[in-house]
Amino acid sequence: MKHTIMAFAILTCILLLMAGCTDEIPSADKGSVTIYIEDSFSKGINPNISMDVEYYMIEGTGPNDNGISARIQSSSGSYTNDSVSAGSWTFTATAYNSDDIAIGSGSASTTVEAGKNSAVYFDIQETAGKGTFKVIINGVKANATYTLNLHTAEGGTEPVKSFVFSESDGALQVELSLDNGFYAFEITCSNSLIKLPAIDSVRIVNGDTVAVTYTLTDTGEVSVNIKNEIITTPSLSLSLSYETISSGEILQATAVVSNCDTEGIQYLWYLDNAKLEYTTSSIELAYEDVGAGRHTLTCMIRNASGLIWSCFEKIEATDNPPVEVHPYLAINEDGSVYCIDKTITEAVIPEHVNRRKVTSIANEGFKDCTSLESVTISNSVTSLGDLSFCGCSSLVSVSIPDSVTTVGKGVFAYCTNLKNVSLGKGVKILEGYYDNNTDNNYGFFEGCSSLTEIVIPDTVTVIGHFAFYNCSSLTEITIPDSVISIEGAAFNRCSSLKKVTLSNSIDVIPSNAFDNCTSLTDITIPNKVKRIVASAFGNCKSLEKIIIPNSVTEIGFTAFYGCTSITEI
Repeated sequence: MKHTIMAFAILTCILLLMAGCTDEIPSADKGSVTIYIEDSFSKGINPNISMDVEYYMIEGTGPNDNGISARIQSSSGSYTNDSVSAGSWTFTATAYNSDDIAIGSGSASTTVEAGKNSAVYFDIQETAGKGTFKVIINGVKANATYTLNLHTAEGGTEPVKSFVFSESDGALQVELSLDNGFYAFEITCSNSLIKLPAIDSVRIVNGDTVAVTYTLTDTGEVSVNIKNEIITTPSLSLSLSYETISSGEILQATAVVSNCDTEGIQYLWYLDNAKLEYTTSSIELAYEDVGAGRHTLTCMIRNASGLIWSCFEKIEATDNPPVEVHPYLAINEDGSVYCIDKTITEAVIPEHVNRRKVTSIANEGFKDCTSLESVTISNSVTSLGDLSFCGCSSLVSVSIPDSVTTVGKGVFAYCTNLKNVSLGKGVKILEGYYDNNTDNNYGFFEGCSSLTEIVIPDTVTVIGHFAFYNCSSLTEITIPDSVISIEGAAFNRCSSLKKVTLSNSIDVIPSNAFDNCTSLTDITIPNKVKRIVASAFGNCKSLEKIIIPNSVTEIGFTAFYGCTSITEI
């Protein structure tokens, strides 16, 4: 059977209004455009790809790099863009079916006159290009030759070309590169007893691989599978830090692309039809860049295959300042937040302060907030600054989200009432340091004298200097194998520490690491350790048993100084 269905549909479509107000009279330098689209697609015999248009993607480029882009449903009514800059415009339209396959395209141009309407007519033709046609036969019989006969779209009696199958991976196969279009084909076999379907058909589109697989069974039956391995059409959305901005504020917009390899993608940004200079996936707009009123922000992407996709969001700029819902917080230009009221008892670090995204807690951001009892940190925070909660002597509990990947030095030093701590999986180093100016140590949890236990996640690689110095209530600690380095005095003066499980990844136990851990009764040194440095276990007066492996080649002279209870080594 053969038939050809020619479909002509005149569709009146819209270029989505980008100026934000449809009821305004065009200004002296603007006119309007109405677009009409005519399609002509051959549907062929039982095509494997639908040639019914679901929607159009339209892009227009005008004077001074002004631009218009829109996604138009084929079922849309009659619409007109009445705020188009006067001058010469060039438009392109791409037609897509319901499977997001580009099946046609066209271009048109016009000159827009101020105060007048211009009509643009598109003649959409099938998309040009090439695709791949692959035919595979499984279960082939011996002593037979199989031939693929390629016909015209109507499946005429005489083949256009014939191709003999070759053996590949135990099956017979023909693989062809064909121009876009509709093809009919049949397979013949030199063995007259082997019967395959008389004729079949496929449609080839740009970037599409159509694989047709025939499977022959011992009973003489034939099964057929047609598979389209089509490049997935990308999808695009805009993520806004907020939808309204006021004087002095910054709005961040990010184009989120999915179902697409982002390498080689071009980003084009438009504000009320006017092209912006940005070419990156994320941009920032100040209130002064936008101006008061409602606006349309559009992002358009173009991938390596030339596919165009766009998305827009409405934003509003107002002279009214935002209501501050976190009066005890302020934020720097880099997104780091800090406390401006040292008397607070509870702190919630939100994702935004003054409409600006919070990305970190500033150095000394909450230092010496002595009344602060609890803090909640949002997932937008990725770093904690040096001494950010140092000296918060009333702080009882804190949870660091997994989003935090960078932590500064002495973050919770001298939080003397801190009892409950949850370290996120993004934390890698528990840093500390010695301040030459004040002659003070600032370990990560130094002086947290109420801390009785803590779970160190297996993402931590370094336990820094003075990390748990003088955590006098800490009774037990397990150092995971992810930790490759313990630095000096890390657990010095943990006087209640009774049980320690050391990481199997460390090769040095540094000086003063467990000095003055007076409750520690026994310790097993991991097999990888080569050096036990001076005073590593100094003054561990309760230490009775220590197991030292053969890997240890150096023990400092005072490594076990003052360990008066050792009875077994």
